[in-house]
Amino acid sequence: MSAVKKGDKVKLSYQLKLENGTAFETSETHGPLEFIVGDGAVMGLLEEGVIGMSIGESKVIQIPSEQGYGPRKEERVFQMPKAKAPIFYEVGKTVTVYRADGKAISVKVIGENEEAFVIDGNHPLAGHDLTFEVTLISAE
Repeated sequence: MSAVKKGDKVKLSYQLKLENGTAFETSETHGPLEFIVGDGAVMGLLEEGVIGMSIGESKVIQIPSEQGYGPRKEERVFQMPKAKAPIFYEVGKTVTVYRADGKAISVKVIGENEEAFVIDGNHPLAGHDLTFEVTLISAE
């Protein structure tokens, strides 16, 4: 196969790191990353970064927070009255809640007081610059 181009289905081994060098996720724990280049399933800079790669080639792809999961937004941190919350809410746990339109979203319980749980609806990677260290396993 020649170099990766738009429309190719690729499989990558990867390590995703935060700006401080902390590993957030790897293909060892989550399996290889597979997507079709150009279909929008992953961040645009990651798609662009694999174009031109060859099987076995490794590359570091930097993604600033604005082009990754966006900035962290304080308005996505809110309080949920304990009277309306399921009993199983625990600080530090990620739970599924339903928006007014019925869409399910994952949020993290980051605190509690006598009357409410403090919920963070930001994506865990919001506000972080990301570094993908990738190796191309296959492309077709």
